[in-house]
Amino acid sequence: MSTRHMRKLLGSTALPPPDESDDDDFVPLYAKKQGGTYAALELDSAPDPEVEEKMIETEEPECLSVDKKKKRNNRKNKKGKSNTFDLDEIDKSVREVNALLGEPKPQQESQKKDKRLEEENMLFSVQQKNLDSNNEMVRIFGPEDDEDEIRRQRLRKMKYQKNIVTQNMYAFTKHGLSMSINNLDKDVTYFVFDHNKEYRTLHQVFLDTIKAAQTVGGMAQVDFLFNEMHVEALLEIADRYFMVEENTRANEIIEQTIAYMQFVAHPCFSLTGRRSRLEYRYLENRAFHVALLKFAHLLSNRACHRTALEVVKALLNLDPNDPLAVIFIIDTFALRSREHKWLYDSVDYWNRNRDGEFMFNLQYSQAMCCYHLSKAKNRKVTPEEANNRLQKTLLRFPYVLIKLIEACNQAVAEEIRKCKFFNEFASLSTPQALKDLMNLYIKFTWARWREQPVLEWLTANAIEVIEKLQKNIIDEKSTMADVQNRSRLFQKWPEEIIRHLCIIKPMSNLIVEGAVPEVPTYALRTNPCPPSNTINRYNYALQRQGNMEFFQGLLRTIRPNFDNDAQN
Repeated sequence: MSTRHMRKLLGSTALPPPDESDDDDFVPLYAKKQGGTYAALELDSAPDPEVEEKMIETEEPECLSVDKKKKRNNRKNKKGKSNTFDLDEIDKSVREVNALLGEPKPQQESQKKDKRLEEENMLFSVQQKNLDSNNEMVRIFGPEDDEDEIRRQRLRKMKYQKNIVTQNMYAFTKHGLSMSINNLDKDVTYFVFDHNKEYRTLHQVFLDTIKAAQTVGGMAQVDFLFNEMHVEALLEIADRYFMVEENTRANEIIEQTIAYMQFVAHPCFSLTGRRSRLEYRYLENRAFHVALLKFAHLLSNRACHRTALEVVKALLNLDPNDPLAVIFIIDTFALRSREHKWLYDSVDYWNRNRDGEFMFNLQYSQAMCCYHLSKAKNRKVTPEEANNRLQKTLLRFPYVLIKLIEACNQAVAEEIRKCKFFNEFASLSTPQALKDLMNLYIKFTWARWREQPVLEWLTANAIEVIEKLQKNIIDEKSTMADVQNRSRLFQKWPEEIIRHLCIIKPMSNLIVEGAVPEVPTYALRTNPCPPSNTINRYNYALQRQGNMEFFQGLLRTIRPNFDNDAQN
């Protein structure tokens, strides 16, 4: 039905002006029926000429009014165009300054920040399913007979406990430890563990006991500590169990400690979210960091390498400053779990943002990743790039080569054994502190380098480097100078490395067959090498006791005549 027929049927929608008659007699035009109800549908009905004339009269002024509006708008637009150059003095001065100094580019900086944040989220996000070591065990060894029922029971329990790292369920009650929100910074939430009055009293007794006797007391007190859930004392007891090789009991204590600290955590605290922070500088937070690092090593020791990788990624998210040198071990877990592409991209990120080029472990591990990626179906890396990456790393850190081949129980090639660059020069130019870390890295990763194709690839590239040195394709003098300059940066261990080694030292026999080097002994193993920016909210008495023999040995590496000077 056309608009014309509708108007003929219903009448005009405009109200007529009121006349001088009474209001009761007034009937609006649209209420008056124009003929029958279905009159407009009749095919042979002729249009009413009077109604058509009225409709034409009412339509014409509307069109005229629209045309006038368009003309007015055009006039306004013309005026606006003419006034665009009528700027005030401020706009003119701003334009002059921008013409001299250049236009500001704030969008590029924000785009760089967004791109970096997107890259961090892609690399370091943690998924809840990857924190479950049972999933990895099922993937490796296959499901058990009643695996479906066990999984359903675990899922029912996990509904009420999120982000649980350990799989054993415990019936906890809160005693003295809790967690609160310490600070909010944009979209990042900073949490901190809190001690109530009873917990502070117990902790002070614990510190006094450590100060007096260098021990928590006896292993018979473990039940009392579990009843009170004093996490620092429990971690000390776990280290004592590791020292006497009661590894199963020590593992249980660490798992139960982590489970309790997650039980008392704030509802908004999340290990899988990258917006939760638990800063290491707060004294009360350190037990959680120490427990997670120990737990990651224990997971990898029982072949749950992917779960261990996720745990250390969570540690990096809790404190991006990396106070426990997680970056020293994260590549080992990635190699063991065959996460080659992730490690390749992560090392590229650390090279740009954390001076990863100076870390020998990252460079050797990335070179191995390049080899595996070059052999994959969808080659992201070419074999030439993998060879160049390894040769560049061998020239930067030559000490690793022979030690790595010997650790794989393989005979060193004659060309490598006779090369001065990989023997005498490599040993003399590498400080003892750096040698210890390289030997520890070899102990962690030798099983991956021992694979026959990888070992042949390593040997072939080492021989090619030697040929380039002999043919002066590579300048040997400048290469040696670069190695010596780089070695000066590693005369002693950073504080983060010292903390990491102190934490895993009691577990040395279990994880690397005692290969962890000698480290300073601190009175409190849950707080090794306290940082200078420590925040001690409850004014606990901090112990900074160390082993003088270790520091004397460190001084001997720097000054060989240290003993003679002391006697004189």
